[in-house]
Amino acid sequence: SESWEWEFNFQPVGNGPYRYVRHVTQTMIELEANPDYYRGKPEIEHLILKLGEGEPIIELKSGNVDLAVFGTVADNDIPVLEMDPNLKYYWRTANGVSGLAWNLRDPILADRRVRQAIAYAVDRTEMAAALDLPPEVTFRDVPLTWNQRLRGESPPPLPFDLERSRQLLEEAGWRDVSGDGIREKNGQPLFIEAQTGRGGMEMLVILQAQLLKIGVRLEIVPNAAIRDVITAIRRGQPAELEGIQAVFSDWGRCPHHFPILVGHPPDRKSAFGYRNHALIDLNDAMDLALVPGEMDELCRGTWPILQEDQHFLFLLPGLWLAAAHKSVRGLQNGTRVWISSNIVDLWIEGDPREPGVSGG
Repeated sequence: SESWEWEFNFQPVGNGPYRYVRHVTQTMIELEANPDYYRGKPEIEHLILKLGEGEPIIELKSGNVDLAVFGTVADNDIPVLEMDPNLKYYWRTANGVSGLAWNLRDPILADRRVRQAIAYAVDRTEMAAALDLPPEVTFRDVPLTWNQRLRGESPPPLPFDLERSRQLLEEAGWRDVSGDGIREKNGQPLFIEAQTGRGGMEMLVILQAQLLKIGVRLEIVPNAAIRDVITAIRRGQPAELEGIQAVFSDWGRCPHHFPILVGHPPDRKSAFGYRNHALIDLNDAMDLALVPGEMDELCRGTWPILQEDQHFLFLLPGLWLAAAHKSVRGLQNGTRVWISSNIVDLWIEGDPREPGVSGG
């Protein structure tokens, strides 16, 4: 579009903490502190946003930038950052939680006791440590509103309890008859296939080992096409899950979690075969809620239902990561980590360099 080339676009006007100075296309944007900002002039006088395809961690280690923003720092960068005494990483849990959506039309997974048994067999602490997640990260097995996540309000997930897990499987009729470590029922082994379109392989491999302890064999099936299926379900479009037992994805925010689970109105046909009338009523009420406190209360009402039904196996929360030179002060895990939102709260301590921010 020709509008992208208008000179107007290169002379932005605003009342935020920083004012535009200049830019080099696809390379950098230079900003200066706004002395008229309502919270006062920011401590950092000049800000340079570096763009392009450079490696943010390498840029940090070489001293070319002071900050690497969300979207440029990955989970596997954490060990590298921990080994450098001049760098620190900061994290905040994302909206979604990675896990497995069960297809309840499958006869094995239609039994709630099987789903509960699997949930009790998940050792999230072990999984998080193996994946180098920060030890302070908390776990959950329910969706949250935006405000609940920011406040850290969440009931504890079902505990890791192998004895309870094995008891539930026994009650459901699944026993290790042949002595090979895998339970079976009426001659059918307890095999579950989990399909993943992108990511999650390391998490699923750890889960695979954990479920073997209760006699469940989890088969991991890479399937690029499953991403299109998930996209269709999110949009309320028809999706075919016949022959698919479980799908790896990330969900977990109120109210966006529920149309995917219980189906979109008006027919409420869930692709996953799940139906709970109390949950549908709560979802309908959330669609009409305007006050954040009301939305929070409605979301709380879904928690006991979801923890009982275990329609979705919540594993680990996603993380938004940022990294910074140790001279950058004012960042805080869990809350003050958005560079774009919190830049006015930051300052450079004991370092005369002009700060730069890697934007990826």
